[in-house]
Amino acid sequence: MPRLLRKAEVCNRTGLSERAISDRLAAGSFPKPVFIDARNPAWVESEVLAWIQQRIADRDNDVVPPGRAALIEARRLGGRKAQANRRMKLSAA
Repeated sequence: MPRLLRKAEVCNRTGLSERAISDRLAAGSFPKPVFIDARNPAWVESEVLAWIQQRIADRDNDVVPPGRAALIEARRLGGRKAQANRRMKLSAA
């Protein structure tokens, strides 16, 4: 019998905030919830565990998520402060 997890338990198991879960749902990169009623979502435990296992497999295979790749590149270029300074210099020229 499948077990359903409430949002607090999903946050606890994944380490994600409620906002992060909502963002990933909107992007289609997190399992869809089952609605217990009009306002109470729950997730199938096996789907959440499979999502976690996929993150571990991606790490083990050196797969870098697209958002993470952008962060790494921004840091390589000097981060937000350096980018803002470059934009200001370009707009002043």
